[in-house]
Amino acid sequence: MRRVIAIGATFMVVGLIAAIVDRPDPAFPGDSLWILQAPDTLTLYTVDFGGDGPDWPHTGELAGYKTYAQAEITDRNTQRQILVAIRHEIIPHPDRASGCFNPRIGLRARRGGEEATLLICFSCQYIEIKSGGLSKTSVIKGDSQELFDSTL
Repeated sequence: MRRVIAIGATFMVVGLIAAIVDRPDPAFPGDSLWILQAPDTLTLYTVDFGGDGPDWPHTGELAGYKTYAQAEITDRNTQRQILVAIRHEIIPHPDRASGCFNPRIGLRARRGGEEATLLICFSCQYIEIKSGGLSKTSVIKGDSQELFDSTL
């Protein structure tokens, strides 16, 4: 009887953990969190928001913004660090409106034919996450700028 109770309790704990891990996060629209958890490709960009940025040649485009530089992040540990940093950055319930939103950092993640795009403005401390035609803007803490700068 104790064995049956122990097995039942184990299944309950495993089920509870799975429910917590798989719970949707309202800060991540569409499949963006799923994509970021194990991307096939992850690219980090320096974004030209159209302001007074440097006069460097543009290398591409991300979500309507021209880009200066990009780096493919292939190391799984670095990818994990970036996801942890992004999740740590987001403040769940913002109580202020966006300021300038002049993103300098961008990310494009792809997984299984799906794509997520993130634009980060450390000046006004906002992030915009896009995936599957959905978009969500959130307040961020601004703690991870050094990680993104050093990765580029």
